[in-house]
Amino acid sequence: MNIKVIAIDGPASSGKSSLSRALSKILGYVYFNTGLVYRAIGFLKAKNVDFFEAIEKNALVFELLVGETKVIFEKEDITQELTKEYVGALASEVAKEPSLREKVIVFQRSLVKDNAVVEGRDVGTHIFKDANIKFFIDADPKERALRRYLEEGGSYDDILNKILKRDETDKNRKDYPFKPAEDAIKIDTTCMTKEEVINLCMEYIKKVL
Repeated sequence: MNIKVIAIDGPASSGKSSLSRALSKILGYVYFNTGLVYRAIGFLKAKNVDFFEAIEKNALVFELLVGETKVIFEKEDITQELTKEYVGALASEVAKEPSLREKVIVFQRSLVKDNAVVEGRDVGTHIFKDANIKFFIDADPKERALRRYLEEGGSYDDILNKILKRDETDKNRKDYPFKPAEDAIKIDTTCMTKEEVINLCMEYIKKVL
């Protein structure tokens, strides 16, 4: 492919989003959080609005920028709203529909028109199988729960249980079970700082791009 794509996959709270944004800024590539597509679908479904109709009418727009992905609905930036927990639950439900996933993957690919850092589940295995370089970022569930707890507060036990449940659901999906791409570079970030992870990924990237 002429466009360079760095695919970053991994489970919930593994640090893939902060890593992806950082690499996007270092490289000057646009950043695409693919999970926002499912969140937007769930968000609009709750409002009885069809996602693809909204796209066709330009009522819903995705903007891929360096360091951020913006989602605009009816000229209002809804990106932050899409990150809320209730929207995540809606997204999980719609993501279970196999026929929808195929259509979404085609749409996600169509958004990437420039060099990009693309993150999310299934990025390396389905959405961008031919990415120039693929990373699979993982960490111990307890460490992932701790990171989210320190960022958002709440109950550590509840967060851990949700992460474990999400992991189990993702791995046991009948269609598109969650797993690393065979050619992905696997990085366990459990005992690593953000800076160490970024530096390690940049070492790999410099060898390939």
